[in-house]
Amino acid sequence: MKIKLAAAHQLSFSDPVSLQKCLGVLQLAASLKQQNLPCEVVDLEEYNHLFNRDFDETMEKVVEKLITPPPDLLGISTMVNNLAAALDICERIKKKLPGVIIVLGGPGISFCANEVISEFPRVDAVIRGEADNAFPQYIEALAAKTKNPTIEGLVYREGEKIVDNGWPKPIEDLDELPMPAYEFCKKNNNKENGAGLFDSFNTVSLEAGRGCPFNCTFCSTSHFFKKKHRLKSVQRIIDEILYLKNKFGYEEIAFHHDILTLQRKYIEELCREIRRQVPGLTWKCSARFDTIDAQILKEMRAAGCNAIFLGIEVATPRMQKIINKHLDLTGFEEKIKQLKDLDYRFDLSFIVGFPEEEPEDIEALLVLALKAKYLCGDNVVIKMYTLVPLLGSALYEQWRDRLVYDEYGSFGASDIPPHWKKLRNKIKRHPGIFSIYYHIPIGTRKWTHACKYLLLSFAIQSMMTRSMKLAYMVLEERLAHIFAHHIDKIALPPPAAINAIEYPLLIESVRQLILEFLKNNPILAAKYDAVSQFEQAFQEVSNREKGSSFKIFPAYYDPGEVIKELETGTTSEETAHGDKKRNFMVFWDEKEKEKKLVEVPADFAD
Repeated sequence: MKIKLAAAHQLSFSDPVSLQKCLGVLQLAASLKQQNLPCEVVDLEEYNHLFNRDFDETMEKVVEKLITPPPDLLGISTMVNNLAAALDICERIKKKLPGVIIVLGGPGISFCANEVISEFPRVDAVIRGEADNAFPQYIEALAAKTKNPTIEGLVYREGEKIVDNGWPKPIEDLDELPMPAYEFCKKNNNKENGAGLFDSFNTVSLEAGRGCPFNCTFCSTSHFFKKKHRLKSVQRIIDEILYLKNKFGYEEIAFHHDILTLQRKYIEELCREIRRQVPGLTWKCSARFDTIDAQILKEMRAAGCNAIFLGIEVATPRMQKIINKHLDLTGFEEKIKQLKDLDYRFDLSFIVGFPEEEPEDIEALLVLALKAKYLCGDNVVIKMYTLVPLLGSALYEQWRDRLVYDEYGSFGASDIPPHWKKLRNKIKRHPGIFSIYYHIPIGTRKWTHACKYLLLSFAIQSMMTRSMKLAYMVLEERLAHIFAHHIDKIALPPPAAINAIEYPLLIESVRQLILEFLKNNPILAAKYDAVSQFEQAFQEVSNREKGSSFKIFPAYYDPGEVIKELETGTTSEETAHGDKKRNFMVFWDEKEKEKKLVEVPADFAD
């Protein structure tokens, strides 16, 4: 039997996902190999940045790659944000290759396996949960022509009947799993030709463990892994690191596990062994905010950890209790300063759109986000998401019969291009399968506000970094109050434009809102205006074709001088700006290959 595997999450709408980050299919390939069942892993990394691509043309190219040469069985790993594309691909493949057996698995389909088998007859079987044992068993059952296989985790169609064998038991000892089949990336790491996936990405992924012992209402992870929190042994992780280092020359690792820092003794031992056995390694991980402190952060940094993802989600004790996360945010400012002082790059993730949310909760969230950005600058990445009702989560079960769809719903979940109407129509017909494109009915106004906060986080994070810092220096935590209580004054771009590189309407309305609250201090308002206009011009030039792009804008102050003040942490209020605005130009210097800011004569602008 000729077997092919693929990871649907390589079909990316923004940043490319390399094969070496698709641990699910690489682990399955290794499990098949262990059972003497050879397979091929198809690399779909070239199908990224799909936003401006034609839907049918793109899907057909993916199909041709998957069926050339034709397999007898095709296994596709899915995530929630690519299940729709994966199912479309299945339908196209069956039209061209009716005899192929198509099996889907992964988090994207495990909670809707019955619905998919019922509504999408092109899919022959689903393996839900951890498929390391079930998938090889299913292939062996097919080869033996076993009727009505009772394999745990398998859901399939038997005539008109759907057979559901339930969920598999979680694997107790992850050390028993074979090493992921990274050899499928080997051909792409030929240093003689200097090309390939491994050369395109700085970090290689490594599964450190599985499962989460917590039970947050918005998350399905604990249910997927049956609340079974497991970690590979420290020595097994070291062995995998050494394999990747010696085989491929990798010295940077991204550990895949929701809470690597949950067990203090474990993370301390891991740090010691990394320092002893793999000196010079750099790595990143996810952690729970209340499991890290100054001492453990120092130990992790000394062992090479340079980046941490932290899911904060909500900012008030009331909301933490409601979402059942119970995160203790005591000492927030002190802890983010420790991260900054140790030169970590860290993500702070927030969620807006919970039904119980009040403006005060949003204000508290924005206080944390703005404070972190102001205190930590480029060391912190602020991420704000709209709440999506994930299949398998308590929130979905509570609201499943009342979900609402609109064109904003996909943003932050999958970024499906507005012109991919065929895929969107499929999503509209199956809310029980594609729930992440829907939202909980919190009211049109509150939902619109949630979308605005998501976009506002981009402004805080990148597009207005210096001007936002200047505004915070003047307004401090009042800035959070302004955003939370005057969100109506911030414009929301139409859905068709929401994925565009620029957000001029949003940015301009944010700028005008801040200027309104700076009007009592005209000098600082003029400085803010200069810097914000510079940043908008800078962004516009960045998005144009380099070589001939420039943007002229008027300002009372030289934004370059104001930026120097910001970098030293001072803002002068004594300098008079006079009555006349001067013209400044941001342009791309083709000779020196960089963007520059200069003052230009008034007649030049005319």
